[in-house]
Amino acid sequence: MSSAPAYRYDHAATRPAHHLESAPSVRVVPGRKHAVYPTLSDGAVLGIKAIIACVIVFLVIGFVRVGLSSAAYSIASQSSDLRAQISDARTTGESLAVQESLLSNPNNIRTEAGERLSMTAATNSSTMTLSADPVAIDSAGNLSFSESVSRLASEG
Repeated sequence: MSSAPAYRYDHAATRPAHHLESAPSVRVVPGRKHAVYPTLSDGAVLGIKAIIACVIVFLVIGFVRVGLSSAAYSIASQSSDLRAQISDARTTGESLAVQESLLSNPNNIRTEAGERLSMTAATNSSTMTLSADPVAIDSAGNLSFSESVSRLASEG
């Protein structure tokens, strides 16, 4: 084991000086990138940016036009479908009105009853006259047999 303390903050200061100087020296060499690839002028960069901005604007306008055209076609198609449904409903309503008038005509009813159901009109009729109701009800709302019998006896 070493006799050095476990935590020592001045450890770098106690190192020998020759250890610090042994790092390799670094030398900066200027490159030739600018000479091989010359940069564009500010006007050319501005022109390219303007062209790209115009292309983006034209694309956005095109997308908006396509979206609006698609929505207009969709609405026109739905409108056409609704017109067809309204026309069908009107035709069906007129047909039902004609059928209802035929079925409610008394002459057609007599004809249909005679042909399909073999029904005929009555040849003679008689009437029947009923006297007052002999059934009596007491004060509690129940039927009273004794009062009903007395009413029948009094009527004769």
